Amino acid sequence: MSTKKANRNKVPLRECISCGEKKPKADMMRIVITRSEGDDGAERSLDESGRARGRGAYICRDPECIKTAVEKGLISEEERIELDASMKQHALSMLSIAAKAGKVFSGELQCEAAIKDGKAVLVILSRDASPNTTKKFSNKCSFYELPLITYGEKEELGRLIGREARSVIAITDEGLASQISKIVTIDN
Repeated sequence: MSTKKANRNKVPLRECISCGEKKPKADMMRIVITRSEGDDGAERSLDESGRARGRGAYICRDPECIKTAVEKGLISEEERIELDASMKQHALSMLSIAAKAGKVFSGELQCEAAIKDGKAVLVILSRDASPNTTKKFSNKCSFYELPLITYGEKEELGRLIGREARSVIAITDEGLASQISKIVTIDN
């Protein structure tokens, strides 16, 4: 087998500057350090594309890794804020993809059925849901021992999954649910 064919299936790994763990490049965020001609200081910025020129450092999409990097002085507080926003955007874009893949139920009736059938892994409730809806899903989630997150407004939740306003969303994918619950707790 040629080396080109062997390298085609290889997943590039990168090491986190905070925890030192090696993960696939796609699961990491890249911080680029650039220097201008005649400039003594280096400029750091978040590289969303992963292709910007300059030395790159990688960090996990994990709030704990970012917190540790700030404590160690590896990144500044401004960079932490930028990384948190990027993580949130990434998780919410994953929610849209999961909805297209059928891993998300929306609306009260569908979410209630998903909870009862044991399909739901995480329930997201809008901040502006009615008191009855809030009480109903709080009770259901505590009875079935499911995590419940309060996030955003009805219009925002609906827009994230490509629908009209929704007061409740149930996620059935465990990986996505764990990512969203980690990241959404930063925002709340």
